[in-house]
Amino acid sequence: MAEIDTKKIVDKIKEIASPICESVGVDLYWVELAGSLKHPIVRIYIDAVDGIGIDDCVAVSQRLSPVLDVEDAIHGSYDLEVSSPGVNRILRDCKDFRVHKGEIAKVKMSEAQDGRRNFKGRIKSCDERVLSLEVDGRDVSLPLSEIDRANLEYEF
Repeated sequence: MAEIDTKKIVDKIKEIASPICESVGVDLYWVELAGSLKHPIVRIYIDAVDGIGIDDCVAVSQRLSPVLDVEDAIHGSYDLEVSSPGVNRILRDCKDFRVHKGEIAKVKMSEAQDGRRNFKGRIKSCDERVLSLEVDGRDVSLPLSEIDRANLEYEF
């Protein structure tokens, strides 16, 4: 799938899924399009203050699936998966980093920073341009625009 097409499809799914999630009493956390052209997978991540249970996932799935079919958001057949973001949840933006300040994050950069692309450290702060992590006892500043992917790392 071309990048523009994927973004357009994901945006359409978000537009459809958001009010359905609200009607169930959960928040739409993330939409991901995976799989292949022949067999796409639509992954919907939902969240709520009190957490997500299987009943929440089933309710969203049952309400969302027929609407996606009618709206023809994804041409042809696809698999729909609805789940919680989990303990190793994706961190999407500065707001997510701020909410999880003090927790451990695993960050993959699109371009090397100080000779490396992968960082794991405690979230110290985030502003609109820079994420600050404590990595191996030292502070590291990472430009938000260069973050390829970030997620929480569960501490045992």
